[in-house]
Amino acid sequence: AWSVRLSDPDQQFTGLRIRQPEGIRHPRVWIMTDGVWTEADCSADGSYLYIPCAANAVQVCIGESGSNLLLYAAAGGGAIVLLIAILLVRHRKQRT
Repeated sequence: AWSVRLSDPDQQFTGLRIRQPEGIRHPRVWIMTDGVWTEADCSADGSYLYIPCAANAVQVCIGESGSNLLLYAAAGGGAIVLLIAILLVRHRKQRT
């Protein structure tokens, strides 16, 4: 986690640009402002992440977003099983 604070409390920044940690391919970003953690939007800017936020002090935490590959595989497998079941039922109805 990173802590960023402006020296002048009357000033605010509109966003942070933080170098993306190595090994994190799908970053998720959380920021803490006023003692509350919230997930923040971020965008890639070269090897940096741009995190829009308006504050004069903020803490930032960057983590890896989980892959949905297993979820997609399970949904695809379920769809294939359902399709086969429908085709078998139709085939049996045509034979009788």
